[in-house]
Amino acid sequence: AVAAIIIGAGSVGASPAAPAEGGTADADLDQLAEAADTPVLAWDDCGDGFLCATANVPLDYNRPHGEQIDLALIKLPAADPSQRIGTLFVNFGGPGQSGVDRLRARGRWPWLFSEELRSRFDVVSWDQRGVSRSAAVRCFAGESEQWHFLAPMPGLPIDAGGEQALFGWAAEFGRRCGQRAGPILDHVSSANSARDLDLLRRAVDDPMLSFHGISYGTQLGAIYANMFPARVRAMVLDGSIDFVGNVTGHGSQGTEIPLNTRQDIAVGSSAAFEQFLYDCAAAGPRCAFSAGDPRAKWAALLARRTSVTVDEHVWTYPELAVAALANPAGYPQLADLLQELFTTGTADVGLLED
Repeated sequence: AVAAIIIGAGSVGASPAAPAEGGTADADLDQLAEAADTPVLAWDDCGDGFLCATANVPLDYNRPHGEQIDLALIKLPAADPSQRIGTLFVNFGGPGQSGVDRLRARGRWPWLFSEELRSRFDVVSWDQRGVSRSAAVRCFAGESEQWHFLAPMPGLPIDAGGEQALFGWAAEFGRRCGQRAGPILDHVSSANSARDLDLLRRAVDDPMLSFHGISYGTQLGAIYANMFPARVRAMVLDGSIDFVGNVTGHGSQGTEIPLNTRQDIAVGSSAAFEQFLYDCAAAGPRCAFSAGDPRAKWAALLARRTSVTVDEHVWTYPELAVAALANPAGYPQLADLLQELFTTGTADVGLLED
């Protein structure tokens, strides 16, 4: 992953002039968002020092004063209001994960949000449209139907031969969503999420946007910067993805090659896992999977058995490894898991829960 920092027209401590909202239209700004009303936020205490609110935004930006939907927001207020610069909006990636839940869980991680940053910015995240508390896309009649469809999801393929089962399952998932989700499914584009983000910026009364995007959040940040180039104060793109590859693919890729393949997910995951095995061997007894040759033990695992079933879901061994690689702090748990699989053939997959 590559981290990139883009600094916009503003700077720390500066007071850039507010863009004209309601004046002469700026051709470089997205006019659909410009026509929408600014949401009014009523922040309420929602525990552990956080404040929560909802923002009313258009379902369809082509009809800005038509049907509205609610977006759920959460804020960790600046610790030193006297030194407050403004609001830092954070998108943690996904895009299907709840930004509200992730900020609540990660808002005080010092390596992600330093003490100085948290003292000078309100840190705000939100559930994107179509996700969790924000007009969620519903693809099933109830939890029972959802469980019986999602639990037997094919595991991450270990070779090309296993791809078709996963692709077929995903196509059926999409078909079910198309039948049940309703109008929201036609309006959950990243462009509309960027429009939502500009309305949220307006709602907190920041003249320009300060933004931290992680993984998919880098895509959202890039789209925002293209749609609202005069509104970027500072933007951090953390773990940048291939923006063109992600949206349309290069050349004919968008209609021929799956998204994860276009993004080289398998190559990146393999390289990260190789590094994990190297670091484990170097750590010696401090890594539970280090005894002997970790690479040879992994090969033996795959030769002996390639999956484990937990609560009706089949986890392939590579899938277990990828789930843990997303967070280096969980590497000791991954080592414990692999050693348990190597010695007993079963393991507690709960070790990998986020």
